[in-house]
Amino acid sequence: NGTPTELRFGPDRAGFGTDLYVGLSVAASGATGVESGIYRFDATGTRTTFSLASADPDFTGAPSGLAFSGIGAFGGDLYACVNTDAIVRIDDAGDVDRFVESIGTCSSLAFSDDGQTMFFIESGTGTLWALRQVPPPNVSIGDFVVYEENFRGESGSSTSPEFDELGLSGFTGSTLPSGSGPDLTGRVAVYQIDGPSGEVAGRLTADASPLSDGSFSIRSQMSGLEAPPLLGSVAASQGASYADGPDTVAVNAEVSFTWDAMGLPQASLSVVEQRLPSGPIFTSEDALPAPMVTAMLAGDPFELTLEVDRSGASGLASAIVELDAGLSVSTGPLVFSIVTTGAFEDLRHAFGLDGIDFEPVRLTLERFEVTQPYAQSFSVDTTLDGVDFLPGDGFCSTSAAECSLRAAIQEANALPGATEIVLRPGTHTLTIPGDDEDAAATGDLDVLDDVGIRGDGPDVTIVDGNALDRVFHNGPLFFSTPTLRLEGVAVTGGQADDANNPTGGGIFSNGPLFLADCSISGNRANLGGGIRGGNRFSMQRCVVEANEAVAYFTFADGGGLDVERSGSIPIRAQVFDSAIVSNLAESGAGLGCSGFGSFGSSDRIWVENTTMSGNVNSVSGAQLSFANCSATVVQSTVVGDVGSGLRALRGALSSATLEIENSVISGTPACEPFSTLSPTLDGHNASADTSCGFNGPGDLEGVSLDLAPLAPLDTIEGLLASTRAHVPNPGSPLIEAADEARCTGFDQRRLPRPVDGDADGTALCDLGAIEVPEPRSWLGLGVGALGLAFLRRRSLVGAEATR
Repeated sequence: NGTPTELRFGPDRAGFGTDLYVGLSVAASGATGVESGIYRFDATGTRTTFSLASADPDFTGAPSGLAFSGIGAFGGDLYACVNTDAIVRIDDAGDVDRFVESIGTCSSLAFSDDGQTMFFIESGTGTLWALRQVPPPNVSIGDFVVYEENFRGESGSSTSPEFDELGLSGFTGSTLPSGSGPDLTGRVAVYQIDGPSGEVAGRLTADASPLSDGSFSIRSQMSGLEAPPLLGSVAASQGASYADGPDTVAVNAEVSFTWDAMGLPQASLSVVEQRLPSGPIFTSEDALPAPMVTAMLAGDPFELTLEVDRSGASGLASAIVELDAGLSVSTGPLVFSIVTTGAFEDLRHAFGLDGIDFEPVRLTLERFEVTQPYAQSFSVDTTLDGVDFLPGDGFCSTSAAECSLRAAIQEANALPGATEIVLRPGTHTLTIPGDDEDAAATGDLDVLDDVGIRGDGPDVTIVDGNALDRVFHNGPLFFSTPTLRLEGVAVTGGQADDANNPTGGGIFSNGPLFLADCSISGNRANLGGGIRGGNRFSMQRCVVEANEAVAYFTFADGGGLDVERSGSIPIRAQVFDSAIVSNLAESGAGLGCSGFGSFGSSDRIWVENTTMSGNVNSVSGAQLSFANCSATVVQSTVVGDVGSGLRALRGALSSATLEIENSVISGTPACEPFSTLSPTLDGHNASADTSCGFNGPGDLEGVSLDLAPLAPLDTIEGLLASTRAHVPNPGSPLIEAADEARCTGFDQRRLPRPVDGDADGTALCDLGAIEVPEPRSWLGLGVGALGLAFLRRRSLVGAEATR
């Protein structure tokens, strides 16, 4: 009853069993009762229908090859060659899906032992093909942050454009002169400020994965629209423009507020596309609902996002405005033309505010970032170390058909675009020894392209270097500057003791390095025991603890975190809501920033809501050390048990500066002599002796700071493990002694500021990294149900108004 074309025994899995599967080819004039298709025979020879050509339009003609795949990339199904030019997939119910077509004449199928590769013969040419199936990612692909600026509510910043307010005449609170601005490493953004209009324009050039390759997003968070005029308008806008040749395409998102003659406000959300220098303007506009307008004018935080999809010859753009409370409005997509497929040339973000009244209209800017979707995503499914089977084939797969962290990084290095790597909880221990190799095949994990690694928190997701080498090496080559992002991960057990590069025990980075919700502990190196950062560095809600710089070959420097300039790109570093404690070195055991004395004051670092304590310099150094690096220290606590608390110096050709705000410093001495620079001291700082020169309004010097010992403290959000800090004791002079005009909106633990810490009926900010709670909750500060209940209550009552 037909001609058998192929046969296979079942794989002994539920649904398929161990029956014999036979492909039959039956001519139209053949025996009745039998059709072309696949039949199954049991041990007695009884035949039953499994999948017939007449039952599915994807399965016509006779099957000329059968093969069962292993469970894995190909799903454990039965595959068959049909129609002489296609391969279909058949599940255990006999249902058919077309898998591959237009492949010539397929005559036979087989799978590799690891289940990752399908082999088939194209009999017309006698070619043997190997097909590796790329499974869909089992994690949702997020956004890769190309550039971010955390405004943090400061009134002025050396890592500008961290501006607080915009007025009719442009920016207020800026420390930058008109026409100047910062540049950023990695993807370099040079801001130019137009004084008369207040417009901020920036040029963004891509290094490894230009934004023109696909979609991207520009997003900012804002709040506090103040003193609206009774008549006129005010707008918050941001956008991007593309230029290559005579034409330019500009896309802009804008929220506009207007007031009618009765003084009633309305608002709309729009996307505007224009062909420049002259050409039509296209607008997509949606009115904002009255509750949203009312909330925004009342100062509620809102987020404005411009989403741009450049996946084809033309693109789509839409804007989204979302209240912190969750109310969201989006515009319809607007089609715009792509003038060029070249590199993304210009990034412009302008928050233009105008009105007919002279009274300033102010808007607090809390965050600004440029993102683009990850090109691919890998979910690590094993804690075992192993190299990738074939880097660049799109599979994160070791020879054991598992996705290890090392294999995921090797794939990321070999594939274009940014890669997301999601780590499962557990300890991912490096076990493949080897030094001076930069392909992530042995020793440390070398990052050669943009990578974001996300874990479930540093208390459960751990990467252990096992003392074989450092743990992460970002941009091993001098000209390689990929971006590495680590979130929710602990890095430990790194040891950089190779004579050729004994730097960065936990992480050594030449390219941009962004750390969030992390722990860097128990690492060793000659230089930079915990972290040696490059020119672009950002750390938020992290603990850098118990790392050591060891004199393997030269003087041991930088026990905890050391940011060093390399080449002509200036340092841009920021440290927020973190603890750098109990690290050891001969010099610079805590936090250090070292710029080039011959490059003026272009190297800059911002430190806020951070504790530096218990870092031990066995020969010389300080908890906090700046050399030729302009630094701003805000609402931070520096405690030097051994040695000094703060050291700052500059060379003869450098114009580096130092600014200290609402901070606490102690040590022996608290500050080393400022022999080569004069710090900016605006009052409201505290020191245990008189070495810092804190003698301005609100300053406290030569007093007992009355701090509790360094201890773990629970946090509300972000950092999933406890942070480390000193809490002012009841009655400490630090309580409610800060400058309210410069008070940050929350402290190191993400608890709100200010709090009525002395129970006098008025809530004022405290000096240092920790805002003490109200007296009735002191018993539950660090641990315990009472303390956690209090912290959570505080976080829900207006705590995140500045998020």
